[in-house]
Amino acid sequence: MESLKRLGGVLWAPTATFQKIAERPTWGVVLVVLLALTGALGYLVVQKIDADAQRQMVEETFAERMGLRGEALDEQVEQAMVWNRRIAPWTPVFGVAFSVLAYLVVALLFWVSFRLAGGDLAFPQSFSVTLHGFVPQALSALLAIPVVLGQESIDPEAAQRGSFLASNLGFLAPEDASGAVVALLSSLDLFSVWSVILLVVGYRVVARVSTGMAAGIVGAAWLVWIGVKLGLAALFT
Repeated sequence: MESLKRLGGVLWAPTATFQKIAERPTWGVVLVVLLALTGALGYLVVQKIDADAQRQMVEETFAERMGLRGEALDEQVEQAMVWNRRIAPWTPVFGVAFSVLAYLVVALLFWVSFRLAGGDLAFPQSFSVTLHGFVPQALSALLAIPVVLGQESIDPEAAQRGSFLASNLGFLAPEDASGAVVALLSSLDLFSVWSVILLVVGYRVVARVSTGMAAGIVGAAWLVWIGVKLGLAALFT
């Protein structure tokens, strides 16, 4: 029950909740909730992807990057679509596994960073702060599920962006905007900023460092993540 209370408490009383986490870190319930909601959203998105739009996107990709035409293009597209249909059922599973690994890596990086900065915390505390800091992402997935269910189909490009709520500045991007611009605007998301704030509060309390120190480390990590997204978007545009 205490773990369940922390799920809500971290949203409306973060300081008090993180003080409890500092005394007794918990991670089981929050991890299950995060994986269940994000995994369910991923599964629904895969089921709703527009097959015709996906095929067209694959065809355009092969034609532009590999210069294929005619029968050679049709053959490559068909092989790609067969492969997509085979791995589609496993996509949510891969997503859950990647999420667990990502949470562990983020918690490890923060643990090392705050320890080097003079903070006093153990890895279980860092893992618990990381997971509870990402609770807004679970809330975002929960709100996005009915939106996805209400759509007849989903464009594959929208599925790649992974944003189904009007909670970021991605809607400001013009139709001919580059992938990097879309990635940058989409990164300025309400739930992402909320998570960053919670992580700052959490590590300030648990690691016993100043607000400036916590904001500097968490903010730097967020900027690096945005930079990685921009680089990947530019690479695959």
